[in-house]
Amino acid sequence: EVALARIAPHITVFVLVELEAHRADSFAVFERHIEGCEAITNAWALGGGFDYLLQVLARDIADYQRLIDGLLEARIGLERYFTYVMTKEVKSGPPPLELLLGQRPD
Repeated sequence: EVALARIAPHITVFVLVELEAHRADSFAVFERHIEGCEAITNAWALGGGFDYLLQVLARDIADYQRLIDGLLEARIGLERYFTYVMTKEVKSGPPPLELLLGQRPD
């Protein structure tokens, strides 16, 4: 695990995304575009009220805003987005393999 804060100042931003259209080709266009965005470090398709959750690493808010402006200008079907800046990491750890495998830890 890398201690990013020691390497370079940065912010972590989570972005909830809603697309204009909910068709397979619309999802494909959006997904293809964000694959090329280095600052988007993780992306998850969601069921429910929003279409995607993005995790973004940026140097600062201005850097993040440039990324969002670029996504909007790219005309990839982004209808709305909601920004959540991480203020503190509370918990981080490996996946709970025993739980996933149905085993109880001693």
